[in-house]
This record gives sequence, C-alpha cells and structure tokens, in this order.
Amino acid sequence: MVENEDLFSEIKEAEISEFLSTILKQNVLLALAIGKEKACSELIIINLLLEIKNQFNVSFFSGIDFTVDKEKGLNGFCDFKYPAINFQVSVDFGSELKKSPFFSVPPGRTCGACRAAYGRKSRKTFGQLLIISKSPEQLFLDIPVLAVVEAKNEKIVSGLGQCVAEMIAAKIYNEREGNALPCIYGAVTTGHAWKFLKLEEDTAYIDI
Repeated sequence: MVENEDLFSEIKEAEISEFLSTILKQNVLLALAIGKEKACSELIIINLLLEIKNQFNVSFFSGIDFTVDKEKGLNGFCDFKYPAINFQVSVDFGSELKKSPFFSVPPGRTCGACRAAYGRKSRKTFGQLLIISKSPEQLFLDIPVLAVVEAKNEKIVSGLGQCVAEMIAAKIYNEREGNALPCIYGAVTTGHAWKFLKLEEDTAYIDI
C-alpha cells in the first residue's frame, strides 16, 4: 500500500461541456444540502460519469451482478443507488495495510479489504458502487473493466478499503476474461470531495 505518491498531477485537464457546467451549478448545492448518498449520486456523480462516457466512449453500469470469485468473497450486486454489495477479499497487502490510517473503520461498520486486513467477520455492507468499462458496449458489461467508483456520504477514508477490494475484483475479472490491463483505477467520493486510487500488480496506490 503506497499512500504518498502524486499519481495524476501531470495528466492534461479535459474541458467539460457547457451542459455539465450548467447541471453542476444547479445541482451541487442542492445535493450538499440534502446530504445523502442517493442525492449526491443522482445529482452530481452520475452527471460527471455521463460526461466521461460521452467524451471517452466508455460504458458504466449499476444494478448488475458482479460476482467474480465467491471463494475469495468477491461477490455482490452492484447498485449505485441501492447498495447490496459484499466484497470481502482474502488478500495479503502485508503489515503496512494494517497500520494504514486509511483503513480505520467507523464503529459498527466493516468493509471487505478492512476485514481481510483485520480478520473481522462481515457485519454490514455499505457504500454505492459503479463500474466503468473501457468498452463502449452498454447492453452488458464487457471487458475490460477500467475503474470503479465508490460513493459515500461520510468521510472519504471509510470507503478506501471497499474501493480497493472492488479494484481487486475488477483486476481478476479482466485477467480471467483474457483482457488484463496494466492497472485498475478507483475513486471514492462524497460528490464534492474525491480521492483517486490505482491498483498496479499487487500494489494499491492512493493519490495524495
């Protein structure tokens, strides 16, 4: 687990459309006032992802089954608005993961990668997941999965473990289907704050 690298500052910025600019001016303050995951998902996040879809000809999905490996706990139902996802990975990131402040868990809540690191049993699933595929095919999830987005209505850090677990699932899914990518990207967002991640081989990077 690497937590101190600047991953994306050298990437060229992309201009957003006038439509997205207008939508965000209308929706951001309303979503923040409501203060719920569902509101941020529908008013902010989904519009940003639609912009990405239109600019880069990718596809994104919610409301689909994303079972990758039941034996490793990589199974669940991906639903961006009504979550029922249960990613519990048996993967060893070493002692650094256990020490990482990004993997502290709020009282009464657990997540897949956190359970893998701390050996806790599942008590509750949480967060809202959306899958982005590099393929433009929108009728079904096609390979390769490029990124996953985890929506939260609280602190960003509480979704990092879950997002890493989902990125691992995407990596395994691509490899199993014969279309592996050099890395998988992830993001955890409250709608107004974003934290970006990258999974490369067996190392997860969190952007500073």
